[in-house]
Amino acid sequence: MITLLRRLRRNAGEIRGPEWLLLGIETIAVIAGILVAFQLQEWATDRREKAQLDRISDGLLEEARTAVALIWQDVEQRQPGIDQGIRVAQMLNAGQCPTQADLEGLRILEVYAGIDPPSGVYDELVAGAGLSALPSSTARLGIDFYRNARATYQFQLINFRDNRWPLLVPDDPDVSIAFDPESSSDMRVEFDLESLCNDQEFSDRFNYVLRNQHFFQRRYRMDLFENAAFMCVALADMQGEQCYDSWMRDVLDAETGALVEERGRARLEEADI
Repeated sequence: MITLLRRLRRNAGEIRGPEWLLLGIETIAVIAGILVAFQLQEWATDRREKAQLDRISDGLLEEARTAVALIWQDVEQRQPGIDQGIRVAQMLNAGQCPTQADLEGLRILEVYAGIDPPSGVYDELVAGAGLSALPSSTARLGIDFYRNARATYQFQLINFRDNRWPLLVPDDPDVSIAFDPESSSDMRVEFDLESLCNDQEFSDRFNYVLRNQHFFQRRYRMDLFENAAFMCVALADMQGEQCYDSWMRDVLDAETGALVEERGRARLEEADI
């Protein structure tokens, strides 16, 4: 076309009708080719972006399912110790003396283990297209609720660790601690039950430690679980799936799966969407 235009400038007077027609056709063809190229490029870009968003959406749902499973396993692991602690506290407060077996394993009440579910896909989304790239406002809100709950959990985890009282003090004359490689904790603890049952300081310390662990479980672990369930349910809805899928059935029983759905949708309704 450039050659034809140069010729046109040099020989404008010599160009005849058929050549003007050819020039017009070539001009239209070039413009049409440029437009088609732009459209193809835009189409290819849209396809890449959609494929990337689909991949990220799948990854976010996998991360949500993993978060739900990890958090619930931590909740479930702590609850038996809390229940046992409540029984011991009720006995002490009623003036009854617990047995050696009643007191075994209660050191778990002192432990505040961290939970660190994966977040690589979420980090990639935030660093790239941003959370607004997700087409579902419910999914975006579910992720926001979970991230806020996780930040609160991490802050309170540090707070409760820093302010905990030791339940067992090594120099306590009422407690005997021996190294035991056969034990899961590498130690064996024996209590002077008669002395402990009349030790108000031990009773107060026990009640304080139990109260803190019980409150942290009910307020922060369960809140994190419910918000993770909200996020999982919302992301699954966005993709026409169920949060409680075949992978989760291998790690969580059906009753827990129903609880995930129930708590997730209850939190969604509380969000007043």
